[in-house]
Amino acid sequence: MSDKAIRHIRQTVNEFNHTMTASLPAVSTDWAHAVGSLAIIQLLGRFLMKTILALLLTSTFVLTGCNTVAGAGKDLERGGEKVQDTARDTQEKM
Repeated sequence: MSDKAIRHIRQTVNEFNHTMTASLPAVSTDWAHAVGSLAIIQLLGRFLMKTILALLLTSTFVLTGCNTVAGAGKDLERGGEKVQDTARDTQEKM
């Protein structure tokens, strides 16, 4: 392809781009800014999805471990008894 043809193609593309961007109402043509904003939005989306997933998994484990409030109370009571037993054993060894 000749240099003249390449210059003509570049000029035509530049004119087309200018025509297209001039007809848009107050649109930012700063592509780096737009791409950066998109990356931030994607990162926030990933963070929110991971947070929501972690909360769902945690709540699932909690709900399956303690089916009712009474069950949760019994679990806490057993935990307290273990702490008391350990404290008593340690005190006796001293």
